[in-house]
This record gives sequence, structure tokens and C-alpha cells, in this order.
Amino acid sequence: MSRYVVHLTPANCPGSPAFLPDATFAQQFCRPDVICIAAFAQAKTQELVGFVAIWPLKRGTYELTRLCTAPAYRHKGLGQRLLAASKAAARQQGAKWLHIGVINENRPLKQWYAAQGFRETTQKVIADLPFTVCEMTCRL
Repeated sequence: MSRYVVHLTPANCPGSPAFLPDATFAQQFCRPDVICIAAFAQAKTQELVGFVAIWPLKRGTYELTRLCTAPAYRHKGLGQRLLAASKAAARQQGAKWLHIGVINENRPLKQWYAAQGFRETTQKVIADLPFTVCEMTCRL
């Protein structure tokens, strides 16, 4: 399987959450309209092994963001479980659609989302990003 690797740095992608100060990152997610879903290896160790957040984008649509799993937990279905929980949470809020923006050049990631029911809607170039954004939506 070929791997796509994008080398994000503070210089070429300053808005990436990987480079945001903790306070800024917390501001993005510590809001009443944001639903955060976290996965832990064991409750007592509190080892965070997966995370995803959703928030309202527009009427009937929620944005899915920051879906990630720890390397040791990848390719074991955790991402699918986090996505399923995100879909359920968005439905509970009355959403009919779930939207995500992914790196267009990352073909395996786009294929994974397509296998989860997402369809490509548009592509756009954003001046501050070193890649093209592929917007995808999924009917809930």
C-alpha cells in the first residue's frame, strides 16, 4: 500500500492544530456547540488513543474534524468507531449531512472516507495550505 506523507511545518501550514498553542486549540473545542468524542485505551490509565470533534457548519450539516488515532491503534477499526459515534451524535442534533475537508493528494484517506459513505463535492486551493482541500459529504 502506498503512503501519502505531507510534511506540514509551522511555516507552510501555520493554522494546523499540530502547531497551535494549547490555549488556542482549547478555544476551538471548548465551546457549547462542539461535540468531542475521545477514545481511551483503559479508563484508569486515561491513555488517549483516538479523538474526533464535530460542530454545526450550517443548517442540517455538521463538520467533522480532527479524526485521529494513535499509531498503535490504527487499522483496528477505531477510526470507524469514532466516525460512527460522530454520525450518531450529529443525527441526535438533527443533522442530515456530515462534511469533512481532507488532503486531496492523500488518495488512501479519500478512499477510506468514500468507503464510509462520503462523496467528494468540491476541491479548493487555500493559499495558506501546501495541499489542495477535498471537501466530502456523507448523508446521515
